[in-house]
Amino acid sequence: MPRLPELYEWPPTRSQRAKWALEEIGIEYSNHMVNLPGGQQNSDAYRAIHPLGVVPALKTGDYTIFESVAIVLQLIDEHPEKNLAPAVGTPERANYYQWSVFACAELDPPIMMFFDNTMRPLEVMRTAESGIVVRGRKSGGFDQCLVAQLIGAFKQQDDLAHIMAFRVI
Repeated sequence: MPRLPELYEWPPTRSQRAKWALEEIGIEYSNHMVNLPGGQQNSDAYRAIHPLGVVPALKTGDYTIFESVAIVLQLIDEHPEKNLAPAVGTPERANYYQWSVFACAELDPPIMMFFDNTMRPLEVMRTAESGIVVRGRKSGGFDQCLVAQLIGAFKQQDDLAHIMAFRVI
């Protein structure tokens, strides 16, 4: 019997993306909570799974992969029968890759900056010396940054609408 994929996660983090893909595809899996506030991500055992010591990571019988978008794209590619992505080699697939990466590369940073400075519980915030954002620090123009990103994105609204509507139910 093949071993179940193992998702290493800690909510609410980007590991939710990988979990969503597993659930959407209908893949049975086991999950491991990596206690980030407790420092479990720094253990040698976890660093062997994810050398950067963050979540998510997915371990299968064939490979171990980290980075939420890489996990999602890989799982979707492994299950083309679910029709969650356009056909490989098509212009629609190019847009699919573009918007998948855009969401993480361009939208995540300002959204996380906003979250860190307004909504993250103080008890999980680290000091400025640790290199992690501390509440009360200026967001550096979050509103302007996010608006500029969204305006640029929606200039290609037809592309986005097409990708959003692709999924065949």
